[in-house]
Amino acid sequence: MQSGRFNTRFSVKRPAKVADGFGGFTETESNPVNFWGYFTEKKGIVSGQDGLLIHKVTTEVVVRKNTGDLIFTTDFIQFEGDTTRNFRIGRKYDSTQDYYTTLELIET
Repeated sequence: MQSGRFNTRFSVKRPAKVADGFGGFTETESNPVNFWGYFTEKKGIVSGQDGLLIHKVTTEVVVRKNTGDLIFTTDFIQFEGDTTRNFRIGRKYDSTQDYYTTLELIET
């Protein structure tokens, strides 16, 4: 089996409510899926906001379709081992004859 061009490992962070033991709930993050994908940076925008320069990067990640079905558009994506860069999913669509899913990510 060949892995193809999948060169970057990602992890999915999903908000989850768990019982706090006192009759209420607290929100935490679950990690339902780790996956390999092909990562490319598409465009970056530098803008000024409140006197600060903000750099927003739009990236694209191609994953296998079975893995893409496990990822929701409300999830957050992180590089495996790098917790400083968080991405949210802007768009998700099937590509290349339904064998792959493409995720357009926006850095938060």
